[in-house]
Amino acid sequence: METKAEDDKKSAFVHVPVLSRELVEYLDISPDGHYLDATVGGGGHSQLILAAAPDVQVTAIDQDIEAIAAAKAKLAPYGDAVQFWHGNFAQYQPGEILFDGIIADLGVSSAQLDLPERG
Repeated sequence: METKAEDDKKSAFVHVPVLSRELVEYLDISPDGHYLDATVGGGGHSQLILAAAPDVQVTAIDQDIEAIAAAKAKLAPYGDAVQFWHGNFAQYQPGEILFDGIIADLGVSSAQLDLPERG
């Protein structure tokens, strides 16, 4: 049986994006652009991209289903501007999509270290 603290760890996904200003600057986010967040996590980087210009689209990927759920909740105000894909970004097949920029935060996720079954 899980303790409340263990249960809270499973449902919580807190991550403050670093280099926020630099991310927006270097991606040079443009109106009507389509961007790939290959490691969406809690959705912080995607939120920065979506807020940077009008009519931006983001494809958000994560292999951690709990991270996808957290990102969906955080990015819900952006509606159809975000498409989610659950899986490892190495297996993602974009088809005809041409991205204007790609972000991948390849650092270690403490949520996944705390609960190895998450990824």
